[in-house]
Parts: sequence; structure tokens; C-alpha cells
Amino acid sequence: MSRLTRLLPDLAPWRSSRDFRLLWLSGAVTTFGNFLAFVAVPVQMKELTGSPLAVGSIGLVELVPLIVFPDEFRGRLAGIGVLAFTVGPQAGQIRAGGMGALIGVRAAVWTGGLSCVAAVGLLAASLPRLWAYDARTNEHAVRAREREKAVA
Repeated sequence: MSRLTRLLPDLAPWRSSRDFRLLWLSGAVTTFGNFLAFVAVPVQMKELTGSPLAVGSIGLVELVPLIVFPDEFRGRLAGIGVLAFTVGPQAGQIRAGGMGALIGVRAAVWTGGLSCVAAVGLLAASLPRLWAYDARTNEHAVRAREREKAVA
């Protein structure tokens, strides 16, 4: 077996299991549809208004649930998921619209790519602290619960 063939993914489940193919294809179609919406909404806003500021405001509006809902509604990892799936794309849209207007599209794409690499590095560096977090014993969480009990 050559080195190249060892690097290729194992397609045996794809060939042997109809259920696996259907599951994989449904996930691919869902992902494509989700990303299509992330592209279509800002493009439509740009076409309707002609304003990069309006495109960026979409992201600001979508941040409202993260500001309004209290922390107790978000679990340790659910909060990370909420941030990754809601703030990430919208923050990217805000950044892309603003940077595209300021420095041009090509430079905005490059700075966006470098920003993503930096963000992944920071997240990877903070993962041990995220895994160790426990709301029952964390001093900030305990103080917040005490403040809420005092107010109630």
C-alpha cells in the first residue's frame, strides 16, 4: 500500500451500508442548506439596501438572544455550541462587511482567514479550563447564585 492510499479515507462504510450513505447524504444536504442561508441573507440585504452597515447589522440582531437569556439556560458545552453556531457566523458577517468596506474584499478575506486561525488557537488553548469548569463550585457562579437569592 502506497503512502498516498493510506492517507485517503476508508470508504468501506459508504460502499457497504445503505443507511450510512443516507445518513451522510442527509447531513451533507442539511449542511449545504444551512450555509446557503448564511450566504443568501447577507447577499439579499446587500442587494436590497446597498449598505455594508445593513449587512453587518444582521449579525448584531442575531446576537440579541445571547445577551437576553441568562447564563443558567446555557450548559457548559451548550454555551460553547451556542457561541460557535450563532456568534461565529454573524461576527464573521459583521467583520467581513466592515473590513470589505474599509480595506477591500481581498484584504478582508485574508484578515478573516488569519483571524479564524488565531481564534482556533485561542480556543484550543482555553479548552482545559472549559473542561474543568463546574458551575457548582466555581467562585463566580456561587457568588452569582448568592446574589440572586439575596434579591429574591
